[in-house]
Amino acid sequence: MILGIVYKSAVTAFAGVALYLTTTSCLNKIQSNQSLSSSTQSIKYANNFALQNYKLLRALSLSSDEQRKVHFNAEQLLNLAPISDDPFLQLALLELRNKKLSNSRAFLQEAQRRNPRNKRSLRVLSLINIYEGDFESAVKNIDTLITRSKGNQLAEPLNLLSQIFKTTDGYNVIAKTLAKGPSWGKSFLQNEIKVSSADTINSLRIPLRNFVESKVIDNDIEYANLHSRYVNRLYSLGYPSEAYKHWQELPYHETVPDRKKAFDDTFKGYPIETVFNWNTRQEKKYFSEFDRTDGLYASYNDFKTRNLTSQILLLSNENDYTLSIKFQRNYNARNGYFTWQISCLRGENLVSINIDDSNKNEDTLSANFRIPASGCDIQEAKLLGHAGKFRGRIALLTQKFEVTSRE
Repeated sequence: MILGIVYKSAVTAFAGVALYLTTTSCLNKIQSNQSLSSSTQSIKYANNFALQNYKLLRALSLSSDEQRKVHFNAEQLLNLAPISDDPFLQLALLELRNKKLSNSRAFLQEAQRRNPRNKRSLRVLSLINIYEGDFESAVKNIDTLITRSKGNQLAEPLNLLSQIFKTTDGYNVIAKTLAKGPSWGKSFLQNEIKVSSADTINSLRIPLRNFVESKVIDNDIEYANLHSRYVNRLYSLGYPSEAYKHWQELPYHETVPDRKKAFDDTFKGYPIETVFNWNTRQEKKYFSEFDRTDGLYASYNDFKTRNLTSQILLLSNENDYTLSIKFQRNYNARNGYFTWQISCLRGENLVSINIDDSNKNEDTLSANFRIPASGCDIQEAKLLGHAGKFRGRIALLTQKFEVTSRE
């Protein structure tokens, strides 16, 4: 399965030349071909033969007639381009597809003899390594390939690494290599986090930790970005407790809140967003934003109830808690009002505090609540905007939102 996937991507990458020869005697015949001039006409014919073979080789399988056609085209192609290493690279790749490893290596050696620096040789060699189960050599060759490639040429080698990572032995090799801080580590992990499923997301924990501890990234923001991708992906795939645990264990840097607290209660507006930070929302009719000096500012002018900001909490369901809020408001309740709310995630509402005409312009409110013993391990704190009798923009500045345990 893995070979079929990587083979298909490699054939696409080698679209310039496609070659198929079936026996080792073909190698001797090719080497004895007479060289022709590299005229414009020869190049045109060579491109035609290469295009024909490429179209044929895109198929998952080739009939006998199609293989003979590719064989004929290959001979003509090499006659027109006698010093090219491309036909041998294609031959090595296709012999590998036919599970003829000795032939594949022989043709690859000839290609490397002609052009030792060709990056495509490393691709084919990596595929041979993968087929043989030699993942350590495959990763080493792909690493060399990446160092010789430009940014827009990394898709295929990263795909090869991804396929290796999905095997048991390959996973161990890549996890070990990431501890050395390879140049492709960040891009690889970002991609794996993005494509991970509920069944695979937890497998990234050790490789991510290894890469972070390699200290190859010296920028706090980059570290936090990589971690936040993983935390948010864990959470979205249904692992909130694992996401919270990983978030708490992050190495210290200034871009995330103090993990010793249940959550960020200071509205600092950290540059890296996770579900365990305050997440603001920006729309035409409502928005919320941080003022590092004053707190959380919210504005609302809509006819529907809107969630303006939210944060995930993990509070013990065995303790009582007190919620305290300090705020300033600027509105009349006939135009709408705000509500601070804590609820079980996708469940029972635990406490709601309305900020309406019953509140003074500056006030501190408190509310006591107890999480039901029925099992509410994860909570969500959010600020809601509600419509009033008349439309009009209303605003709220929250200076403190504090949850404290009453043990």
